[in-house]
Amino acid sequence: FRHPPLASAGGIFFGKDRLPPFGAMKKSPVYCIVLTAMMSALAAVLLLFEFPIFPATPWLKLNISDMPALLTAFLLNPWLGVAVGLIRILLFLLIQGTGTAFIGELSNLIIVISFVLPAGYLFRIRKNLTSALIGLIVGSVCMVIAATLTNVYILLPLYDDIVPPESIPALIPPTILFNVIKAVATSAVTMALCAVLKRTLPGIWPAEKKLSLIHISEPTRH
Repeated sequence: FRHPPLASAGGIFFGKDRLPPFGAMKKSPVYCIVLTAMMSALAAVLLLFEFPIFPATPWLKLNISDMPALLTAFLLNPWLGVAVGLIRILLFLLIQGTGTAFIGELSNLIIVISFVLPAGYLFRIRKNLTSALIGLIVGSVCMVIAATLTNVYILLPLYDDIVPPESIPALIPPTILFNVIKAVATSAVTMALCAVLKRTLPGIWPAEKKLSLIHISEPTRH
């Protein structure tokens, strides 16, 4: 069959009629390594573009650097998505170092795992846009819970010179709201990219199969 003109950047070099289906390419270990590395680099770059949105919590900075990890979980598998999140953190450490004795980076890893694994595994049930949306919703809920707990019990105690322990309960609502906004923004961008990829990459996900618990066969003619 003929591939769409925007099948991938590889079409520039190979031609759209000679480009292999994406479903075949993503089974290659080399392709998985290359895509994971590219997504990790993209995530590290996106992490540089972060900014606070609430004056009460300037240490909470909004970014969409979890998006490449989610896409990798959908395109390859959930654990490679987690690997993207881990490599992103390591690259960021090489660029800017740590200001929290690696505790903040550990918290970020916990948050990435709580977001990517539920979304990735729920997506694998049907591998379509509906399952991607369900996965992102469940992953967002898990991420908000994990992020709130890590902020309250791990990160905020580090800033006891700025945030007195008695004021921590008052910071829980803005912390939850911030993580909800971050989850919604990241999920919206991820869903938009999934829709674009589904239209432009041939065979990105297999056709949906409807499962039936009862198989009814046609009667045999004698």
